[in-house]
Amino acid sequence: MGRTARTPPNPRKKGRAEFESHKQEEESAEMATQIAEAIKAAMPLIAKEIATQNTLAMKPLLDRIAALEMKVTELQKGKPDSKQDYRKTIIIHGLAEPSEAKESPKQLAEAIETLAKAMNLRDLDYDDAFRAGKPGHGKSRPIIMRLLRTQDKFKIFNNKQLLYTDGKGGVDKSKPFANVYINDDAPPEQRKQDAILRKKLKELKEEEPATQGLVRNGRLVIREAGKISKILICDEAGDVIDAPRRPRNPRPRRRRNKAAHSKDEDMDASSDSSEEDSTPHVPLLNSDRRSSSRSSQRTPPNPLAPAPHS
Repeated sequence: MGRTARTPPNPRKKGRAEFESHKQEEESAEMATQIAEAIKAAMPLIAKEIATQNTLAMKPLLDRIAALEMKVTELQKGKPDSKQDYRKTIIIHGLAEPSEAKESPKQLAEAIETLAKAMNLRDLDYDDAFRAGKPGHGKSRPIIMRLLRTQDKFKIFNNKQLLYTDGKGGVDKSKPFANVYINDDAPPEQRKQDAILRKKLKELKEEEPATQGLVRNGRLVIREAGKISKILICDEAGDVIDAPRRPRNPRPRRRRNKAAHSKDEDMDASSDSSEEDSTPHVPLLNSDRRSSSRSSQRTPPNPLAPAPHS
């Protein structure tokens, strides 16, 4: 068998293929350039959209951080926290403070322990205790004590009378802690109002020794013969005024029952019919009473019974 001769390539077809491939490369390069330019033009919009989404996602966290920073600022300025819980906090006035040197935490703990023993509270646990305000010469700062349990606060208030009373229930000013006062802790504004009310109570007791009063929650309650006679409060200007009386709610009118109303109408109708009857009432004789009682005792006839034969 003879070998077949190969056909030589056509130069025209080869040139056309190279031309088409070159054209495709140019179109691809031009398309890539257009895509790059479109991406470059859209980058600011994409970055803006990403920043917006990040801001929306981070907004709750940023708000919480801002609130915490504001709270820290208020605490540093000494402003009261409206949401602070004062149920487990007490304030102690009159407990001696060393004036020569700065009181150490150990000295404060020993003073509180001695005060607790005077109230027969041997194992008094508390979370924290510190003196409020700046130290002054010859003046003891109040102590703010945060307890662990509300029950401990009740024990302190039940036993604090042992600081200034004798065994018979009378006042004994010779005791070492007779001038120590323990009260509920409150915001600074309310503490100022309570101090003004206590001063007013002291003035009233000087005028009338038999006056009994109690200052609590910004109100001075005065009692006479075991009953509340007056309630005083402190206004914004610091003046003691009478507390406004609470308006009493009027009693709601009772709605009459429909059944009772219809019963009353029936009674009215029966009374009207009795008034229309002009026949005088004649008392029955004994014989009439006997006959009426016998007739009432007779058995009524049975309608289903057969009729008698004639």
